[in-house]
Amino acid sequence: GVDERRSKDSILEIVESYLVSKDIRLRKAAEKKLWALDLHFKVGSNVNKIDIDSNKAKYGDRVPKPFRGYNDQFVGYLRLESWKNTFTYANKSNLYQSQLDMKYVRSGNKLEKGKTIYKEEDDDLIYYNKYTYNHPKFILKPYIDTTLNSELYSGKGTHPINLAVSAGLTRKFSEMLNLVVNVGFSADRNYLTSVNGMGFSSKINFGINYPKNKFLTKDISFNSEIRMQYKPLERYDNEFALQNRNDFTIQIWRRFDLTIHINSYMYRNSKINKLATGMVYDFTLNYSMDWKL
Repeated sequence: GVDERRSKDSILEIVESYLVSKDIRLRKAAEKKLWALDLHFKVGSNVNKIDIDSNKAKYGDRVPKPFRGYNDQFVGYLRLESWKNTFTYANKSNLYQSQLDMKYVRSGNKLEKGKTIYKEEDDDLIYYNKYTYNHPKFILKPYIDTTLNSELYSGKGTHPINLAVSAGLTRKFSEMLNLVVNVGFSADRNYLTSVNGMGFSSKINFGINYPKNKFLTKDISFNSEIRMQYKPLERYDNEFALQNRNDFTIQIWRRFDLTIHINSYMYRNSKINKLATGMVYDFTLNYSMDWKL
């Protein structure tokens, strides 16, 4: 005789169960995710070269902090950076974006004579929020954003805080270059000096990613940000400021990458009737970590 024993599930039932579970997984994967969170952290150290307008002292606190108090020289530094931590939430035509940037830098200036001097250089704490009415039929999309600037460490004394608000129109021109342009009105207040300002502002961001290959473990990236602001202070007086930040990152090995920073500024005040300029460029070796949710 032959003992035929039926298994708990037939082959047909197993295949059917697999196809049903696969369909459920595919449906979940196709669902549009409403939110995304990106976190980054880098530890870097290297040297950089600073070229500064020799008459920048005329402008006092108006000149951006990284460019104050320096002559042309080489500078070594240690950088702890958690930059471009972003949270985005999209629901129908409403797009919310938040970004938290933190940078803690200590530099050592090698003088011609004497000891190396270590000092604060460029601590940053920037919290940025932007709301965009992202209607698909609108070429120019309305936006409003707020930027809160402070410092991670400012030593003794009052902690510097600056709040800026702008509103206008934004447009994304190219997916390949990730080119985004914002143009609008702006207002800001410096809570340390109690100075208010109003004017026009524009911000241009673009970036390029080159795909990884057998030599590189991550994409090569280039990002640039250009900020321009015009403030009519009072009658027959106005100021114009332009800042440019460029980052070019090359992956070296696993979590190690080399970043080339080129940052510059240009400032003009009609009272002083002189253009102030400055530039910092450096090569930084980083150990980086990234998390995406």
